[in-house]
Amino acid sequence: MKNRLAVVVGCTFLVAYTAYAYAQEKRTIPTVCDKTETVIATLKNKYGEIPIMAGVSADASKSIMSVWGNPETKSYTVLATKGDVTCVLSVGEKLEVLLNLGTAI
Repeated sequence: MKNRLAVVVGCTFLVAYTAYAYAQEKRTIPTVCDKTETVIATLKNKYGEIPIMAGVSADASKSIMSVWGNPETKSYTVLATKGDVTCVLSVGEKLEVLLNLGTAI
């Protein structure tokens, strides 16, 4: 009986740990940060991206989130900027702008 209980408890901890490790892995987003002027120059000159939208965060950091995109290649980059440091949060392809500027949000 004690052995059976030990196995059940051990398996429970193993499953819980595996789920925790999986969740932590999924939350990890690799970011690259550099001087804002360097990141912006790279997006413009190397990837032909232009700013599509931007906003100031509602939290105390007041960082700026922006989305840049290339209308021809459909590439995009999501940035977070605080002062003179900008971090690339995401890059991708197949960008579509869904907002109709004639309609209020």
